[in-house]
Amino acid sequence: MPSVKNGKVLYAKGANVTSDKGIIDFLNQYEEAVKVDPRSPQEMIDEAVQTAKQSDVVVAVVGEAQGMAHEASSRTDITIPQSQRDLIAALKATGKPLVLVLMNGRPLALVKEDQQADAILETWFAGTEGGNAIADVLFWRLQPVRQAANVLPAFCRADPGVLQPSEYRSPV
Repeated sequence: MPSVKNGKVLYAKGANVTSDKGIIDFLNQYEEAVKVDPRSPQEMIDEAVQTAKQSDVVVAVVGEAQGMAHEASSRTDITIPQSQRDLIAALKATGKPLVLVLMNGRPLALVKEDQQADAILETWFAGTEGGNAIADVLFWRLQPVRQAANVLPAFCRADPGVLQPSEYRSPV
């Protein structure tokens, strides 16, 4: 098994959960559930790429904010938000092994991401001990299974539980 005993973790935010102001306003209408980094998307991506170049392996945590996946917050597009897709493409271009950690409350359509990633860890919204469980898998303290337990949609229409824009209007 790989060892990371002498390793260190480097961090860069890389992207906001979304760059859509309407969605951010919806998510933050009652409390600041989503913190928005005021830097430009390109500044955040550049920082993430520089950090990735110093790393042996890149771990990108992407997906949804919790407010994007609960009652009364249906989405008409279940792809990873564009801000994060841009980040993933830039990280892949570094040539470093890329691990995606998905945090979401519904299946997400991985249009290109499944081809860009060397590994994907689906965590859903893992709860208060989720960070420890994710670290156990990433640092090989717990060996993950090698088969997908779920089938994820390749595009929005592949999931019959997702309504299309002509069928439903939602702020998210």
